[in-house]
Amino acid sequence: MTDSFTEKSNTYVSWLEESGVTISPKLRLEDKRSEGQGRCVVAIEDISEDELLFEIPRSLLLNCETSQLTTDFPKAVKQFEKYSDEPLSWEPLILCMFYEIYILQQKSKWWPYFCVLPEKEELNGLVLWLDEELDNLKPSYILSSVGKEQVKNMYNTLLKFIEESEYETLKNNIEKLDWNTFLRIGSVILAYSFDVGKEITGQNTESTETKNAEEFSNGDDEEEEEEEEEEEDIEIEMTKSMVPLADTLNADTKKCNSNLLHSEKTLKMIAIKPITKGEQVYNTYGELSNAELLRRYGFVEWDGSYYDCGEVSKPHIHRVLKKTFQVETDILNKLDDLIDKNEKILDLFDEFSIVQETFLFESDGEIPFKFLFYVQVYTLLLQNPRISKLGPIALDKYLNRSVDETSRALQENKITEKALEVVKLALENRMKEYEINLDDIEKSFIPVSADKDIKTKRKQMAEFILVSEFKALRECSKAILEKFDSIRDVEILANMKDAKNEERRPKKRVRR
Repeated sequence: MTDSFTEKSNTYVSWLEESGVTISPKLRLEDKRSEGQGRCVVAIEDISEDELLFEIPRSLLLNCETSQLTTDFPKAVKQFEKYSDEPLSWEPLILCMFYEIYILQQKSKWWPYFCVLPEKEELNGLVLWLDEELDNLKPSYILSSVGKEQVKNMYNTLLKFIEESEYETLKNNIEKLDWNTFLRIGSVILAYSFDVGKEITGQNTESTETKNAEEFSNGDDEEEEEEEEEEEDIEIEMTKSMVPLADTLNADTKKCNSNLLHSEKTLKMIAIKPITKGEQVYNTYGELSNAELLRRYGFVEWDGSYYDCGEVSKPHIHRVLKKTFQVETDILNKLDDLIDKNEKILDLFDEFSIVQETFLFESDGEIPFKFLFYVQVYTLLLQNPRISKLGPIALDKYLNRSVDETSRALQENKITEKALEVVKLALENRMKEYEINLDDIEKSFIPVSADKDIKTKRKQMAEFILVSEFKALRECSKAILEKFDSIRDVEILANMKDAKNEERRPKKRVRR
């Protein structure tokens, strides 16, 4: 006798095939709940690179264009989109899914699909965490991006639209759209939806297949330039969509072995590398750290994401600068404004400012260049005892000389002793906030199975995030000493003084 989970999986696969989805006979759905991965797709035979895994007709996608809500109430979505002063994000799709799941129910053509989507209790995006559970993530900066207040505003906007709308079917079912239902639908969309594109050229609306970069490379520079010029005329319109089967794949930055290609009438999942028998088929959400994967999608990669990182905030750096140079906050704010608008810096960084609220330190020890530049410029500025008294013109000239010397030093992998001191202190002080010891660092994290209670699972995920961030900061702290040579500040300051004298030296007149 099959259990409910298996029965729903079998019904789901049958529905996919009846709905026109082509599935490779080398694949099957498997239950990986014991490994904390739920329902997934596994190869039962070896699969070659570029082999078709499955193909989904666009008619099976669920979005604001295909939903029965748009058929029954053609103006509803457009009216809702104009309802808010702010641009709406997922609210229209939430409305469509509410109509399909909670009003149409079994009458919806997607019902077998809805039966395999997770319930709210199975989801772990940070917006679902209780405040005491979020406390376990301190001092991670990810807490500033949870967005509970924005989600509450989205919910109120949707309720207000339904209450004031002309659609009695929606109004008569509004009690079904309680807070928990809204959270479940919104979290499912956040974790499972895709941005599906259509290519629009001039007046002719046509979708073409998205290709890997390798497919464009043929060694002919002229042909590549022509293709780039043609691509510039193409505008890609994205539609947030639920994509059955494609969203059944688990995601992993290190194990990704498939890619979803968009064509005019279908979406195709293609193997991007050989997949061996017994191996799971993985997609990826992009270049995201585990903290971001947890915030958005409610899971972590237990062997680490390629893009794990730690963060150091600008206020954190300012605290070190204030203590090191005995300078007041208003001076730092004034200098920040000047650094932010400095033309030399903007030119060096392609018009991007180096004044950032946070700097990311990656787990491979890659130190953010903007961070080093920011700190080095600052340490040169603050060693001028008259920095707070300089007029606008003199201050601008001194900043430009600091930028020139900073650029020259960092290009030679050199950093001044004072700047190195600030860098080390900023990283060390940030790491102390984590209160992590050596045992925590060496600890092996085992994925929590689905039968464990949600509090245990969330506590372990929080601990894993903190250790991942700490490790990234530690790697960068070690790397700065390995990758850069320290030089005495007086050498750089002497160069700046020489440059100042050169600026003052009168130019000789050319005799005619």
